[in-house]
Amino acid sequence: MKKIVISIVAIFIALFLICFMITSSAKSSIQSKVDELNSNGFYVTNKNYSGFFKTKGKGKIEVSNASKAIEYFMNKKENSQMKDEFETLLKLLSKEDKDSLINGLTFDYDFIVSNFSSKMNLNLYLTKLPIKNTYNLMKNSYAISTINEMLKNKEIQVNIDEKGKFKVSDFTFIAQTGGIYTVRGMKGDDKSLQISFIDFEIGNYYLDDKIVMEDINFFYSEDKNKKIDSKFDIGNLKYKNTYTLNEFDIKNLEISSFSIPNGDYLKGDTKISFDSLNFKNTDYYTKEDKNSTNLKNTSFFVAYDKLPYKEYKEFTKSLGIEAYSLTPTTKTQEADKKFFEVLAKSDLTININGESKDLDVDKNSLYKSLKLSGNLVLSKEFDFNKIDILNDIFSVLKADIEIDKESVDKSLQSLDENLKSQLKFENASDENFKKLQVELKEDGLYTNGILTLPKSELKLFPNKYKPYAYDTNSSYDGKESSMDNVSYTYELVSPNLLRVNFKYKTGLKDVSSGGISVSFPQFKDDTRVKAKNTKTFEKLDVYKKGDTLYSGLLKENVTGEYLMIEGWDASWSDKNIEKEFSVDLDITDLSNVLEINLRGYSTQANKIDYELIPNQNQSFTQDQQTYPIKIADIDLYSLKNKKK
Repeated sequence: MKKIVISIVAIFIALFLICFMITSSAKSSIQSKVDELNSNGFYVTNKNYSGFFKTKGKGKIEVSNASKAIEYFMNKKENSQMKDEFETLLKLLSKEDKDSLINGLTFDYDFIVSNFSSKMNLNLYLTKLPIKNTYNLMKNSYAISTINEMLKNKEIQVNIDEKGKFKVSDFTFIAQTGGIYTVRGMKGDDKSLQISFIDFEIGNYYLDDKIVMEDINFFYSEDKNKKIDSKFDIGNLKYKNTYTLNEFDIKNLEISSFSIPNGDYLKGDTKISFDSLNFKNTDYYTKEDKNSTNLKNTSFFVAYDKLPYKEYKEFTKSLGIEAYSLTPTTKTQEADKKFFEVLAKSDLTININGESKDLDVDKNSLYKSLKLSGNLVLSKEFDFNKIDILNDIFSVLKADIEIDKESVDKSLQSLDENLKSQLKFENASDENFKKLQVELKEDGLYTNGILTLPKSELKLFPNKYKPYAYDTNSSYDGKESSMDNVSYTYELVSPNLLRVNFKYKTGLKDVSSGGISVSFPQFKDDTRVKAKNTKTFEKLDVYKKGDTLYSGLLKENVTGEYLMIEGWDASWSDKNIEKEFSVDLDITDLSNVLEINLRGYSTQANKIDYELIPNQNQSFTQDQQTYPIKIADIDLYSLKNKKK
């Protein structure tokens, strides 16, 4: 996760730096700007050819000191909320991260500047990747030959004019880690970005995931009063997994947001809409649709006011830090806690509106048209760490739901008499609709004045499974267990036999049961498993694709999508014992990355409190049971070649 975040940030920073600096160079004294850049983290060469009407130039620009170059760039940027958030993100990167991931990035450039106007034509050509990226690519001969050919032919080109408008040449890139990435029609300026076509085929040994996006438009504007307008549109988004046979597509997705500070508070709104959404899952063996969902002409609008501005800004910063580090710090926990405390005391109001048409699930029509409106007010007693029922969150929850009369009549025919008595639809102002008025009261949830769900049935989390809060921890002495409490080691026993050993040590003060779960997203069954061994677990269970698994977080059974091996001990009493088991795997024909999901879990002696390692504060990646997992992938290519 960290490497992905750092790499993306590094590339975008480098592009912003180079585009901004060379544009500035063309508009001012060229040689003085070259000298300035050479003193601030760049190595720039330049040759000028001056004529009566035009000045031409060409040269090379390389990032030689990333930290210094970034600091120089940030000092040139005007103060804004975007700059503040950018600086917060940059602070997450150490000097070593910045230097190793940006240093060495090199572009050739040429430009033409009119001597009688501001007209300019600047071209940047990527010729070298950062040094560390080049080193990593050298481990994969095919990847390095592919990227070298692109760099040699200067296939990645950026054109910039005097107004800062840019165009990026179309390109297709084959990644070292597995995948083919195609981008077409990328252009924009300092406020907008348009991309005509993106095609990502992602995988390791096979290209399992395909993502296609068309007609992407992004716009961001911030004025001196900190009023922010943003818009993000995708004309067509498609996703398909060739392994699970899941397909998803959405047409004309539009997301727009507006916000403006008003004294100590922030007000704004967000609208999300799309023309159609379709999802289906195809049975691998019969090729028939197992389940499908279709929805048309849907929009959802949220407006808010009296959101505490200062605390909200600090909260969003802490979220960024936690997302990067995968664990909260003392500082971010304090910011989170303060935000929710102030939020509960504020007069925050939330209004919602929405509508959609033609919801079909498994080819059955649930409604032809639906309208929604409502408002929410947070409870003054709201405590994020003490949420038990819906009333703990909201003091006011009101919503009007209108559904087309035909669909209501059809649905009521299939309900039992008890449920019919609780769902008394009223006539809406439009005679073609029926209406439900939903309201949260002290004793429960009402629909059209009838108590439908008593307060006792509004519990959000059963006692057995507690919600994850920002200070929810695994060990109940107030200290969060480390991700290192669950670990793995591996070795090649023979050229095509890999032995992986998994370990877990509980962080609870006492223990009654627990185990280790290891899953392999690339395997459907255990045909590659040649041996399983343990000296500390009561048993080792194997679950294959299609087997039934229980998810404690979802509180329901799920169908296994890939191989899982679980070590379990229902009589674990000594917390000092480190549980472990090993698996021998046949890796014949596997030459890239072996994907492994790893997690540990244990229950305290009281049979109520428990520990998950990692928890949702430590990992945002989930397995097939929706539990957070530690990625335990193994680079088989490097391992096999090391043994040669």
